[in-house]
Amino acid sequence: MADRLPRLQRKADAQVVMTDDHWRLLVLQGAGLVLFGLGAAVLSNAAPLAPSALVGWLLLMSGLFRLASGFGAEIASGHWSSMLLSTLVILYGAVLAFYPRVTTLELTIALAAYFIAHALASFALASSLRHETRRWIAILAGTVVDVGLAALILAQWPGTHPWVFCLCLGLNLAFAGLALMFVALGVRNQLHESA
Repeated sequence: MADRLPRLQRKADAQVVMTDDHWRLLVLQGAGLVLFGLGAAVLSNAAPLAPSALVGWLLLMSGLFRLASGFGAEIASGHWSSMLLSTLVILYGAVLAFYPRVTTLELTIALAAYFIAHALASFALASSLRHETRRWIAILAGTVVDVGLAALILAQWPGTHPWVFCLCLGLNLAFAGLALMFVALGVRNQLHESA
């Protein structure tokens, strides 16, 4: 039984290969996340919503976008960790968006927990992409950014103003999007070199 598990894992890994369409999907997801990140930074002072509602709606929309772009894709490296992260972000965003009456402390803890969960999912994505391109390290760098943002939020630096929450979320989304685009271009180059 113990030797069957590695054989099944090798068989599953052999069927999960990046194709030409997958790098385009990663670029699309990355560009969308960058736009959501920029939107979070701009909306922090312009939106009439409570900070928790704004953070919730941004998480909900970015999760729905990521889930929708991943549904039509064939299974490739990092597919399941991305789908799981998208589902968790949707649920998390919906709670904050539809029940926005949370205190600043609760929002601080909620956002820090999101950053840690995002870091763990990004780590899983990076490790699954390490055989596809050497640029997987960009996603790994994103985990460091996420942990740093969680630490800043928990330390309440530079404060608990609504724009701080939105700016940190914007940085998270924009950096994750840029990392996905960088990795996608590495996958594209590797596919064209091997063809």
